[in-house]
Amino acid sequence: MAKCSCGTTIPEGAGFCPECGKNAADSKGRVSSQGQSGVSTHTAAALTYFTFIPALVFLVLKPYNKNSFIRFHAWQSLCLTLGYAAVYFVVSFLLSLLGMTMSSRIYNLYIDFIDAAYFILSVVCMIQAHYGRRFKLPRIGDIAEKLAQIEI
Repeated sequence: MAKCSCGTTIPEGAGFCPECGKNAADSKGRVSSQGQSGVSTHTAAALTYFTFIPALVFLVLKPYNKNSFIRFHAWQSLCLTLGYAAVYFVVSFLLSLLGMTMSSRIYNLYIDFIDAAYFILSVVCMIQAHYGRRFKLPRIGDIAEKLAQIEI
């Protein structure tokens, strides 16, 4: 049996400490896939990337909101979605200032590129979370890491 940094003994097969919610990660940075109940830790973390709704649900729903691995991925998903929305609206605004309408081919090309980038990043993050990796996107991952340390 392993010991958590808070001093609590972590039961065999547990994905996180039953007392403080910290990960029971091995030396490779992977997290055990078994949660305490319901959806596994890896699945819950991967589900946060479908839309912002599962991310919000897992940030509020116990015992998932006690798990720092799930909280990290939920916050990273929310930050990625907010970043996508911000880039989408800024590019749309700038292109409209240049006189390009929504029917313009160049406008559609830029918007399709933004949509594809968001989709690819979400899928990559989802796969990494499913395999138990704490995959951090540049800048967004650092923000998510700080936000995951705050318990709601």
